[in-house]
This record gives sequence, structure tokens and C-alpha cells, in this order.
Amino acid sequence: MKRLVPFLAFGMIALFLAACATAPANPKPRAINYSLSDAFKADLKIGQIIALSDGSDVEFNIEIESEMGRQFSFFDPPNGDNVKYIGSVSAGKSTLKFAIAAADLKKMKEVTMRFGFSEEDRNFIFLNTYDIKRAIQ
Repeated sequence: MKRLVPFLAFGMIALFLAACATAPANPKPRAINYSLSDAFKADLKIGQIIALSDGSDVEFNIEIESEMGRQFSFFDPPNGDNVKYIGSVSAGKSTLKFAIAAADLKKMKEVTMRFGFSEEDRNFIFLNTYDIKRAIQ
């Protein structure tokens, strides 16, 4: 029995180290480049967009300033066949935070956000898909 205990302890340590090696301890934040649609309204300002991945989900942090509250959507054009996330932003400065499954993001060829859903709201952001896929790795 005395000879078996060190082997069991070694096995437990090996399992623990293997588990730690596969899970990212601190996801590295990645800046996501983007462009705005030509008709983007002046009352809406977008700052930095950051993505953090834990391997299964990607959390987006988007600095925003809006003179009015409005809804937004995050989707793959044209209709959000792989991903469609809808949320809202309040008036003032804030940071939007939401998570999307990494597996769903990998399927996306393009990523678009829209702020406001009325016909006169043409506030589109086109996110750099390459930057998002780099954040997942």
C-alpha cells in the first residue's frame, strides 16, 4: 500500500496539470477593427471594441456613447442565419458587454452590428472578421 500512494498522488497531480494546461487562465483581450456605414448618425459614437475568448465563448466589450437609448443587433448578414444577438443601449456613455459562442462565430463570414431598427436608422458597424477569429484562437 505504501508504494501505491506515491503513484496515486503523482496521477492526481498529472491530471490537475493537464486540466490547467487546456483551460486559458486569463483570456487575452483583442482589439477588433471596424468600419462605420456612410449614414452613421453623429449622435452615436463607438470607441474601442475588445473581444475576450475563453475557448467556448467570446465576450465583446464595446465602448459607446449615445444621445438616446436604442436597440442594437449583432448578426451575420444578411439575416443572422448563424448568429443574431439583440440588446439595448441607454443614453450616455457605457460599455456594451455580451458573449457569443465561439463555434457560432467561426461559421460567420461577415459580422455586422446595427443600432436602431427604424428605416431612418442606418447605423451599421462592420467588424473585422479576421480579428474576431484571431481572438478565438
